[in-house]
Amino acid sequence: MACERLRFTVCIPAYNRAQHLAALLDSILGQDYENFEVLICEDASPQRRQIADIVAAYSRRYSSMTRYYENARNLGYDANIPNLVAMARGEFCFFMGNDDLMCPGALVHAAGIVDRYSNVGVVLKSYAWFDSSPEKIN
Repeated sequence: MACERLRFTVCIPAYNRAQHLAALLDSILGQDYENFEVLICEDASPQRRQIADIVAAYSRRYSSMTRYYENARNLGYDANIPNLVAMARGEFCFFMGNDDLMCPGALVHAAGIVDRYSNVGVVLKSYAWFDSSPEKIN
């Protein structure tokens, strides 16, 4: 039996901001949608160990939904994006900064759009942002 391709890969080009990563992962992994994976590519930041520890804790709970990679050297944001795309297993890539939050229902909404329109090539993300803490959304 052939395995169906995932609909989305939520791509996170991680560089520092480890203190916000758990809130982002909670917002993604709490979605009411199942046909996705989370792909984090850490870009040789000073907070690499903290980011790896946070991802390891989530990977223990969501092992089939999370993948983590570390770049051997810093590629920078622009080069890390195609790196993530190359590793993605999903039909569509959904990009989130590691200090963003995914809105509830975002993946269901995006899936509805790509199901309805076969010529979709780009899906813009639904997100919230904050200045000092995830509890204080702008």
